[in-house]
Amino acid sequence: MAAVILDDVLPAFTYGGGSWSTTRSSTRYGGSATLCPITSPTGEMKPPGTISLMFEGTSVAFFGITPPVFTDSQIVTVSIDGGTPYNSTYDDSNPQSYRQWYQSPILPDGQHNISLTHVEGTELDFAVVTVPKGRVASLVDQQVIVDDTDGAFTYKGAWKVNTTQFAAGTIPGGLPYGNSTHRTTTVGDTFTFQFSGTSVSVYGVWNWGNLDGNLSATYTIDGSSSYSQSYTASASPALQNGDLPNFLLFNSGTLSSGNHTLVANLTSCVKQAWMIDYVTYSPSASTTTSTTNATSTSSSHPATAAKKATPIGAIAGGVVGGVVLLLVIVGFSWFRSRKSKKQDQNTDSTIDTQQAVLTLDTPSTPTTSRFTGSSIISPFLNALAARSESRREAEINRKRQTSSTIPQDPSVHKPGYRPPGVTGESPTDTTAGEVGGVEIGGVPPPAYEG
Repeated sequence: MAAVILDDVLPAFTYGGGSWSTTRSSTRYGGSATLCPITSPTGEMKPPGTISLMFEGTSVAFFGITPPVFTDSQIVTVSIDGGTPYNSTYDDSNPQSYRQWYQSPILPDGQHNISLTHVEGTELDFAVVTVPKGRVASLVDQQVIVDDTDGAFTYKGAWKVNTTQFAAGTIPGGLPYGNSTHRTTTVGDTFTFQFSGTSVSVYGVWNWGNLDGNLSATYTIDGSSSYSQSYTASASPALQNGDLPNFLLFNSGTLSSGNHTLVANLTSCVKQAWMIDYVTYSPSASTTTSTTNATSTSSSHPATAAKKATPIGAIAGGVVGGVVLLLVIVGFSWFRSRKSKKQDQNTDSTIDTQQAVLTLDTPSTPTTSRFTGSSIISPFLNALAARSESRREAEINRKRQTSSTIPQDPSVHKPGYRPPGVTGESPTDTTAGEVGGVEIGGVPPPAYEG
């Protein structure tokens, strides 16, 4: 998870009830804090105040000074997303002190509204919202806060983790962010911080008690830009013999968007300690936007871009696809042609068969083939004619057997001839007659149909 710091003066906060006022202080983040006093300057009691905050994330924590002790002063009523209000305490065993005085439960990632009521004598310095790390790149208008114990830091030298409370002189002391700092007094000690953003700031705790103390450090970004900072304690009645939390040690100014490495090196230290509490930075835009910009930039070199954008696999795939499509077209054409020829042959066979059927009753004479220039005798017609002749001869024999007299061929006799034994007609009659159902005379008999 990542954390976003929200200063008390941001419009995301809504202050109601009571008599809220904003005070300027060098001991507060951003140089200010918002307070709901218990009484007015004349001693009149003030009604409790309310704080509302719209945020997007999974939890929220509030930091500032807890109220002094009086009846119910250590209780604050909380409602999240319009839910049932519940009471929470500031969990401060020795009020007043500077600390994290409220922490919400873990919530689903998304938009939330938290409302705090019964806020009396409480100071709000800032709030911290936790968000999934995957959404940090979308928080370009906000500040990400990173504690000194985070893995983004790399310390080299005699660094020590300090968990003692700071003493702020005449104002309440308390705990630094995350309840600890990294501390060193050894010249040459370094820390490295890596981030992706457009600016970075380093905060620590500065001791105002040693008025003749001083220290110097260099801050180098990406191994090229180096900045030297010197710090000297000066007299300040309000902070005499006290510590100053949320002390701005370094600010980079605007950087190019992207990944950066900050290396800080302690170059001198006299009666002081270099105490690192946290770092804030403005995150870079999402990688999706960066990728889009890179693509647009490459389009200004069309020849180079075209060469890089022509994958060999795509070319080979296109060639193979074209060949396959051509083969499919040729195969389909061949299949259609073969099918058409087959249909023509079937049609020819049908015509031949029909012609054979239609000529079954024709005389038995050679028939020329239907194919041009051919004198082949059709085997179908030849066989059918032979069969018709055979049937005709059988019928003639049958009639002869049923007749009492077998007629002779009239062509071998003279006109008027009558076979022996035939009576009833004059031998001199030259007209055609009929014997045994068979017509004889000068007219040949009709052909029998098979």
